[in-house]
Amino acid sequence: MKKPNTALIVLAALFINNYCLAEAQIKYAYNSQENKILAHQSGSDTFLEFYERNEGNSSYYFDFFGEKPAIVHDNDSLNSYSSYSILDYKDNNFRVDCIYVEAKSNQNGINSKQGLCGLNIKIDRKENLAPEKFDNVANDMVSRNNSIDTSYFITGKVKYLPIIIFRNHDKYIYKVYKSEQDLIDGKGIVFSCKNNFSDCDSYNEITWIVISKTNPNKVEFKEISKSSNGTFLTDVKPITSFNKASLTMPPFEIASDKAYFYDATFNKKRSYLIKGDKVTLLSMDNNKKWCKINYLSEENKNIDATISCFDMSIAEK
Repeated sequence: MKKPNTALIVLAALFINNYCLAEAQIKYAYNSQENKILAHQSGSDTFLEFYERNEGNSSYYFDFFGEKPAIVHDNDSLNSYSSYSILDYKDNNFRVDCIYVEAKSNQNGINSKQGLCGLNIKIDRKENLAPEKFDNVANDMVSRNNSIDTSYFITGKVKYLPIIIFRNHDKYIYKVYKSEQDLIDGKGIVFSCKNNFSDCDSYNEITWIVISKTNPNKVEFKEISKSSNGTFLTDVKPITSFNKASLTMPPFEIASDKAYFYDATFNKKRSYLIKGDKVTLLSMDNNKKWCKINYLSEENKNIDATISCFDMSIAEK
């Protein structure tokens, strides 16, 4: 995404917010001459100092994500992503509660469209807004994507590439690439399944997965919709729903009663996973003996470990 014309942003801000934020009676805009983000409410303006920056491969600017005002970071250096930190003015303070990130790894082609809400980041209006403070969400997503060595998929050692994105007490959410071309094109199918995989829904590649940090049971599926009044972030319905018997591309899982972890010199450790645990395959050695995996707990804690590939059930060619 390239930086748009600032004057048009101001006009769009006034128009979009008149339509979308009438209930809250707040209008947002950016004054490029005074380097201020304005929140207009009840006849008065509150401002936040913010200097747009264009550093070649990285730029920060004010824009809208859907109908909401946002600080945007476009990054095209080592990794390509656009992050949108949604601004809200409430109780006499500017805050960021949701950050949306669209990322594509330059190392392996894996793409993501995710939102994280419930952040409640208060912005101090006494100082200039430093947008780098919001980059950790994007950097974490990019780091997780980059940790997957997709060569085992591209060289045909497995039939498809499943990547677990989110898990709680009720469901798994994961993405599947069916071919190398789908990986290149960013066309991963999103699946949402109950923990026992009795019921599943699938969503297309344009779907955003929005997770709440404060409410792990709240997961939303969104898409950007366009109308004559602008663009909006709207709920999206699954493209298909099916039962376990029809699920042809489940996540990879542990097949042994216990799959022990191994250290860097392949000595067995005390930690292990048990049969049926679902994992993301990060890498596989050429002899398919050692597999590096990521296990996502119900509390969404990431555990990376090396296990024997013989302890895994994977869809091989």
